[in-house]
Amino acid sequence: MKSHLEAFFAAWMRHDSDEMAEFYHQDAVMEDPTLDESRVGRLAIRDYYQEMFESLEQPEHDLLDYATQNDRVWFEWTFASGGLETPRLSYHGVSIQTIPETLIVHDHAFWSPNA
Repeated sequence: MKSHLEAFFAAWMRHDSDEMAEFYHQDAVMEDPTLDESRVGRLAIRDYYQEMFESLEQPEHDLLDYATQNDRVWFEWTFASGGLETPRLSYHGVSIQTIPETLIVHDHAFWSPNA
């Protein structure tokens, strides 16, 4: 799972929504506090990343720690955006991904966007 997380975070830092979507199964589900409802399917998840990357100023995402059990990985992360035209904001969270084979089927993020 370490190689998955390294590749996932490297792709995230390239801010390429198509590349990010390739980590997800065709019928994957993504849950995030910023979403009114879950995103279902690789295309909807790609759109989520595209919208996010376009709306952020100098986004950074760092992996702090992780643990695995069977087909799940739990990982702690920080996220920051802003600094040039908007105040720099930082967040701390945890995500759980279920990866039964090679693609993510469920991605659930836990953090507070208002913190």
